[in-house]
Amino acid sequence: MTLRAGRWLPSHARAIGSALPSGHTEAAARPAVARETVFAWLVLAAVLNAASKSLFEAVDRSGLVNAFLNTFGVSVIVWLGLGVAVAALARAPGRPLTRLDGVAAGVAALMIVCPIPWFSQLAVAGLGIYLWLTSRRGDPVRGAAAIVLALSITFLWARLLLALFTDVILRFDTVVVGFLVGETPVGNVVPFPDGSGFMYVLPACSSVTNMSLALIAVAVFANLYKVPWSRRLALWSALAGASVFAINVTRMALIALFPQHYDTLHGVEGATVTAWLTVAVVLAICVHGVGSDAARSR
Repeated sequence: MTLRAGRWLPSHARAIGSALPSGHTEAAARPAVARETVFAWLVLAAVLNAASKSLFEAVDRSGLVNAFLNTFGVSVIVWLGLGVAVAALARAPGRPLTRLDGVAAGVAALMIVCPIPWFSQLAVAGLGIYLWLTSRRGDPVRGAAAIVLALSITFLWARLLLALFTDVILRFDTVVVGFLVGETPVGNVVPFPDGSGFMYVLPACSSVTNMSLALIAVAVFANLYKVPWSRRLALWSALAGASVFAINVTRMALIALFPQHYDTLHGVEGATVTAWLTVAVVLAICVHGVGSDAARSR
């Protein structure tokens, strides 16, 4: 029997093509290396390297077990933000790298491999800014960028702010602690109410760095609930930040009121309880606030 190519073969070819269109189309449409995947790995590496000093110091100071319980000196909110940002980038629709993407990724990689944490902290900020500028509203990458920008506040901008305005910031913390314990501070020194000594409020005791955790948490839940940024989110951020400040100054006030328990309140036990209390309060505010905004917008 002779087959006519003009009749049987074209319809047969169309049948085969219609049976397997989607897989071939997806393989052709998705680039071998998506820009979102590249930047997800860069964000992960940048944050881990930026936190490396805290990680090693926590283990060296209190041992592996206590460092783990204290989340290696880095708030669990930071780890949560990192995980959600990387996951959002990994799940975003894959797009090919552009020439500008390649330049930005190369610069970020060079900064990350530099054995100085400060360069990685700067890389976190740069990646957040670049991802924000190269994404659109509603894009999953924009949500990830907001989280990375919030992370950069913890690792870079809050520390820079503290370095530039140390006296003003520590003075404010000291005044509040003095008010709570009923004593008049001198500079950044708070007298103990029982007259047994003084407490120095050092930069490491400041509330500024921890207050940035509120922005990370709000950015995370805004991403999870798919809530756009608004004035209400700013209010929830302010409330969460004020709660972090209240917890921190309360701990310092307790140290001044009960100096005999200084080692416990200021040591690993006190730091662990404070860290987890901060996490619980901030997450509770975000779940209630951002969750209610999400329900209202539906």
